[in-house]
Amino acid sequence: MWTAQGAVADVISLNKTFDPEEGTTELGDLLEDVRTPDTAETVTREMERLGLQTAIERLPERTRDVLIRRYGLDDRRKSTLAELSRELGISRERVRQVQKEAEKLLQTGEHGRLLRQATA
Repeated sequence: MWTAQGAVADVISLNKTFDPEEGTTELGDLLEDVRTPDTAETVTREMERLGLQTAIERLPERTRDVLIRRYGLDDRRKSTLAELSRELGISRERVRQVQKEAEKLLQTGEHGRLLRQATA
């Protein structure tokens, strides 16, 4: 007959010392806590986000709105070309062109410089 007790492997405490002679290093000290975010990585991501936000805010209004809606940067779902076409009263192709213009502006000129500074 199978029992749950038979299925449990030997359990070792993370507080058990790794080297009994030294007595200071515990097993838990050797394991990475994957739940705790890397501080440098978190700060870098936040700086990139703020740099992108600043660069986007400086775009012309229509260009900015299309970019924000296409990528869902306003915490809403991403909008399709067709949805934006209907809302703005322009063709889907024109929406795509405006999106490409916004992306190009973010890569070049003052907008791109702000973004590059944030990610450097």
